[in-house]
Amino acid sequence: MIHDAVQMRAGARDGIELAVDADQALRLVMPRHQPLDIVVNLVNNAVQARAKRVEIHAAREDGCARIDVVDDGVGIARDQLQDIFTCGLTTKKDGRGFGLHFSALVARELGGSLSAASDGLGAGARFTLRLPLPA
Repeated sequence: MIHDAVQMRAGARDGIELAVDADQALRLVMPRHQPLDIVVNLVNNAVQARAKRVEIHAAREDGCARIDVVDDGVGIARDQLQDIFTCGLTTKKDGRGFGLHFSALVARELGGSLSAASDGLGAGARFTLRLPLPA
């Protein structure tokens, strides 16, 4: 799924370095399109944040799949970080503020979570998707 997300963005990377470090044995048991949509949205956001490098890490952690999308883009202002998943909140001139909100809702619907971290403007961002693994 992660490699598919990367391939979907391959034609539009515009010189962005995209690195993937994924546990090949990691398998989710859920509709494939939902986590794929989330990861594609996170990579798209990194591209729109003028990232030069995007890293995707996927590993097993505490009974969950942990997928991190890390970029070196414009970052997120500390005062916006707590509200980043609010419907309608956008920092983009032509944005609508639905992508991260929708992604967080889908993650919760799948029994997981989506979180964001950034050290502020100019410091890039890390989005962490956690999804349950079968017992």
